[in-house]
This record gives sequence, C-alpha cells and structure tokens, in this order.
Amino acid sequence: MSNVITSNLKFELDKLVPQKASKIGTVTHTRVQGCTIFDKHMEGLINGNGGCDCHYFIGALGEVYEGKSVKYQCADQSGKVVIQLEGNFENKDATQEQKDALVALASELGLKKIEHLPELAGSKFNLK
Repeated sequence: MSNVITSNLKFELDKLVPQKASKIGTVTHTRVQGCTIFDKHMEGLINGNGGCDCHYFIGALGEVYEGKSVKYQCADQSGKVVIQLEGNFENKDATQEQKDALVALASELGLKKIEHLPELAGSKFNLK
C-alpha cells in the first residue's frame, strides 16, 4: 500500500484467528487522544489478544499504520477490515486528515462498505 507505514509489530500467532478476505470495513476509535499503534499493540499483548486489535491505525494527523494482517480477525469483528482512529469521537469529530486518510485507505483496499460501531452512532463522527 502506498502510504501505509510498516509497523513491524510482532504478534503471538497462536492467539490469532484466521478470516477470509473482506470488502467491508469497520471503524473504531481509541477513546483517548495521544494513543499510538504501539500502545494498542502492547495493550493487546497484555490482554491476551496476541497483539493490536486493528488491521490499520490512523493517527490524528492522518498517518496510516499497518496493524494485524487482514488474514486474521479482530475481536468480534469477524470477516471485516478493522480501521482504528486515534481519538474519542463521542466528544469531538475526527480530524479532516483522518477522514481523508480513511477514504483513501478504503478506496485502496477496495472496501465496498464502511461501518462504525454502535457506540459511534449519533456521535460527531462523520465521513461527509
């Protein structure tokens, strides 16, 4: 992928569950500002998830990092590509850089649909 930063994260492969390729994306948020892909990876290792629980991570400035391979599912999001954005969108909107990066990434991945978690329904998160 052209603008995706390689994170070189080491996963506990025995804890990962395979999934089939998907054209549906799910957007989540970190619930905190200043969180990085490396913070989320450490959290996933400590929690016994084998590593970070997203396939891609988009920082506040729109930088895109690779997370878990899309060959493996993320938590209860089986069969979807999980894209996590830094921030708490129950309190404020995603940055324009994040929105632009999300749209570009979804296009590059060939995603046909982007969903968000129910907790973001009615929040300020908006792709328009």
